[in-house]
Amino acid sequence: MATLLFLNAWLATRLCFTFRDQPLPRNQWLTLGVIQVLLTGLLTPGLYTFALGGAVILGLILSEVLVPKDRLNEGRLAGGALVWAVAGLALWQGNASSWLLSDHQLTTLQPALTGLLGFLLVANETNLAIRALLHRFQMEPKNISDEQPRTVDDREYNAGRVIGMLERWLIYLVVVFAQNYNVIALILAAKGFARFRQLEEREFAEYVLIGTLASILLTIVIGQGILYAL
Repeated sequence: MATLLFLNAWLATRLCFTFRDQPLPRNQWLTLGVIQVLLTGLLTPGLYTFALGGAVILGLILSEVLVPKDRLNEGRLAGGALVWAVAGLALWQGNASSWLLSDHQLTTLQPALTGLLGFLLVANETNLAIRALLHRFQMEPKNISDEQPRTVDDREYNAGRVIGMLERWLIYLVVVFAQNYNVIALILAAKGFARFRQLEEREFAEYVLIGTLASILLTIVIGQGILYAL
């Protein structure tokens, strides 16, 4: 259970990636690495401390230094997957303990920590996956007024990021706590109504459709996984 506590804290620190579309400067990713390593030692002391700490540092180096800038989201996902692999082994072994909380307290908090884990996953981690998908197929919204080559419309892209995060949180809460999928139809209808005129442009319609469907699919998968864990 201590590993679950660490994963929540680690995912919370990765929220700094949410509005960063460029690699972090060296001093910032080093600071982030120090914070994450300290969390590793504090929350999961024992056998997997060094393994998790090493995975944290390697993951940051992979995403912020080694991977090309145009593959930044993929690099951050790969770095995160490295930490998840080590943490998954620790969870499977189930022998990590925490200095902050007793095993009884961790067991009591397990449902809350599991639910929070999904909430954090549908925020930044899902955002990275969707942005990687859109970039891979060059589906980012473009400035219509620009001459060739057209550039990415940062204002629309950032608005889509915030809207997507809010809709994923809403869907996640409904799926996990109410287990009612009707809200998905309401979200699709609301987005279609709000962007009715913009959807007449084929490229923008494809961007909204792919982003929305990927967002909903990933959120449902995460929500179902959390329900299974609970």
